[in-house]
Amino acid sequence: CLVGIGFKQCIYDDKIFVITDGRGIMYMCVHVDDLLCIFNCNDLAAYIYKKIRVTFEITITKEPDVYLALQIVRNRKERRMKIHQESYIEKLRAKCDMSESKSVPTSIVSVDSLTSPKDVEPEEHGFEYAEACGGIIWLLNTRPEIAFAVSVLTRYIMRNSSVHVVMMKRLFRYLKG
Repeated sequence: CLVGIGFKQCIYDDKIFVITDGRGIMYMCVHVDDLLCIFNCNDLAAYIYKKIRVTFEITITKEPDVYLALQIVRNRKERRMKIHQESYIEKLRAKCDMSESKSVPTSIVSVDSLTSPKDVEPEEHGFEYAEACGGIIWLLNTRPEIAFAVSVLTRYIMRNSSVHVVMMKRLFRYLKG
């Protein structure tokens, strides 16, 4: 649909499309049924929205405040933008029954005593470890300081024990701070 109305797909990211004409430029980020449009010409945007509406029912939010669990806070006067995932973190913490836990200053403690994932004897602990791993991976969009902890914890996605659950819960406690 987008290519049919003149968009070109970005060669570096197949979820980004761009269209230009004599009036301006428009970028469109596509994820399943969510679109984020950035443009410098209202006439071009109106034309594109009209074309898309021929095929799809769309809702336009002039100033989006959430996109793919990323919260967007703009201050146009100061020309600043903050992107964070506080609500997403709280949902993850609630899902893992960690809403009331206290914060800790670090995301992970020593990993010297951890064994190789292939040597872990999986335990039944009732914690949705794989789901928690998926959640923390998504947090890397705005929280790069947890990258090491995430890389360690996700190694045990298929074979984890109560030790790994404790480490995951520590990360959730860190995210509270």
